[in-house]
Amino acid sequence: METCGLNQWHRMTALLMRRLRLDLRGAPGHLLRLASAGIMLLTISASISVMFATGSPGLAAFQSMIWADALIISAASTTVFASAIGAEREAGTLSLLRMTGMTSLSVLLGQGASGLVIGVLLLAVQFPFIVLTITLGGVLWNQVLGAALALLAHLVLCAGLGLFWSVLCQRSGTAAFLTLLSMIALWIGPWGTRELADDMLRAGTISDGTERSVNAVTMWIDRELAWTRLSEISTSLGVSPLWSSQLVTSTGVGIGLFLLSVLIMDRRPIEIVQRASMLATLGRSRRGRAWNRAPIVWKDFRMFMGGERGVILRLIIYPLVPLTCAFLLDAFADAQLRNENYWEAVAWTAVVFLVIECNAVASRLFRNELAEQTWGTLTLTPRPFMSIVAAKLGGAALGLLPGISVAVFASLISDDVRQSWRDGFAQDGELGCILMQPTAWLAATSLSSVLFVSFPPMVLMFCGLVGFFLQYSLAFMSAQTLTLNGAVSMKVFNYGYLFVASSAVAAAYAIALIRLRIVTRRD
Repeated sequence: METCGLNQWHRMTALLMRRLRLDLRGAPGHLLRLASAGIMLLTISASISVMFATGSPGLAAFQSMIWADALIISAASTTVFASAIGAEREAGTLSLLRMTGMTSLSVLLGQGASGLVIGVLLLAVQFPFIVLTITLGGVLWNQVLGAALALLAHLVLCAGLGLFWSVLCQRSGTAAFLTLLSMIALWIGPWGTRELADDMLRAGTISDGTERSVNAVTMWIDRELAWTRLSEISTSLGVSPLWSSQLVTSTGVGIGLFLLSVLIMDRRPIEIVQRASMLATLGRSRRGRAWNRAPIVWKDFRMFMGGERGVILRLIIYPLVPLTCAFLLDAFADAQLRNENYWEAVAWTAVVFLVIECNAVASRLFRNELAEQTWGTLTLTPRPFMSIVAAKLGGAALGLLPGISVAVFASLISDDVRQSWRDGFAQDGELGCILMQPTAWLAATSLSSVLFVSFPPMVLMFCGLVGFFLQYSLAFMSAQTLTLNGAVSMKVFNYGYLFVASSAVAAAYAIALIRLRIVTRRD
């Protein structure tokens, strides 16, 4: 029995070392460390900007660091842990691992422990900088140690959550999406539930006792989460104890999800059958020929965007979802909505849906061709390289026309939405700065889709979102430093930001095209 245990330990450590080598030698690991260094730069800039306004710059830097670490750890649940088992299953290597005699426990420990080790190493690298905030002022040792323990417990929770969805879902993209939804639900779910319960109480839909029970449960959940604990530590002036219920709850739930993953792993499929996406299935038809003058546009419109059926589906979903939500709020939460509010809900929801769908398309448009090794075949057609790229973008744009039409139509009808756009144009470059945010997200997602082909589309979208947050944080810190000190006016800063951000977006697309060109030459 002792020999068998040693064999399992050797198998597990071999898998762990393999994962560590892949994570530490690959480009994503280096980019993660680069992002960590960038966050350090942002926190130092933040402490300098508030040094003249407050007497405790160390506290500002401390708060920025711990919140940035919490964001990175939450991102790891979607990118690292959620794809630990799903990626092996999609690649067909999970069955090979099981053929070696490895148990579910050893596989999960080997796949998940590498993420924990890397996360702990990142926290260890940043720990000296966090300790430095004590010297800057406003932070005590108890706060530093308490934040480190809270972040470690949050790391265990994120690891358990990501591994659970990775085992439960057959594909890594689905696991990443559900993990992201779970993190968003933990972040804003308790608050949203309390607000909804208050509205339903005023409307008479639920009783006062039910509302109090909902508030008690959601407030308990809030107290056991890392962001509440970090907020408490950063404002406690060092009187908060090191040990808290969040430390026990987060660690216990993470370990519980890990053990549950071990139990259900043997009941999940080891291999999966490759299948087409839902939109590709919708686009299939027994009749119809390719467009003679635009076959690539037809291909992507029919097989990638869903074709005519996809157009009809979008025309239904885009207005139906906001209208249904608004009707339910009006009927059960006593929202007292007018016709203007319905059109406003359709307009802004369509804009949000468009931003998300554009990023979803960007994460798959060229990544799927590269991952399925069909890009080389496509570039062998007697067409210029840029013509092929433009044709694929044209096919995707045709599929997005319904969403654009719904957003424009509802915006023209709604007086409030039209007034919002007019006010944005009246400001000195403010509207351009607002429109630059989804543009930056789209550019970061597009660049990630050709650099990290092995990642699932949902992870690529999240990489784009992280890139957007980094540029937004840098812009916010720059605005705080330059405008508050009177160095430049807000108008000058807005136009300067537009120039810098536009140049960065253009550079991202240029690098993506160069990468596609290099891959084409290799094929």
